[in-house]
Amino acid sequence: MFQDILFGEEKGIRFGRLLRERNWDLDLVFVTSSAQYAVAGYDAHPLHYLLKPLRPEQLDEVLDRFLKRRAQQILSLTTPQGTVRMPVTDALYFEVYNHVVNLRLRDGSESSWRGSLQDLERELPDGRFTRVHRSYLVNLEHIAVLGRDGLRLTTGDMVPMGRSDYANVQFALTAYDRRRHPFG
Repeated sequence: MFQDILFGEEKGIRFGRLLRERNWDLDLVFVTSSAQYAVAGYDAHPLHYLLKPLRPEQLDEVLDRFLKRRAQQILSLTTPQGTVRMPVTDALYFEVYNHVVNLRLRDGSESSWRGSLQDLERELPDGRFTRVHRSYLVNLEHIAVLGRDGLRLTTGDMVPMGRSDYANVQFALTAYDRRRHPFG
């Protein structure tokens, strides 16, 4: 979304902050003729900040950044049935039992195939999933409550966590949050 910093009586920065408070999943690009608002504009976590007049190469750079960011949000998994592609946000967690990988999706559905967590970890995007137990990999985006003995996900699902994994999960979650909201 391209948003002018100033519009009408409402400032674009305030509008951008409101979008973030409501957790809208969009990429915001601020456009303005005044650089004085640049620092304040980063509170809304924009993808980019452009000064008018716009040049075609600036737009190319923003579009490249947008495409790279969105491409990283597609999960591509190799299963015996073929390659499965889905938005990363759809995956809650993976559980492995007796060499069978079970993928639990946000809508409650599941998919299973033979495999290991080690093989799966190599296919997953860096920094999006973390091992919380010897049998579980969880999507960091869906962790709602981190407890000493387990996790509650945004869907209400409970996932066990190994006691020795608590510090690593806490570190991974903090790093993930910093990447998502680098300025606040």
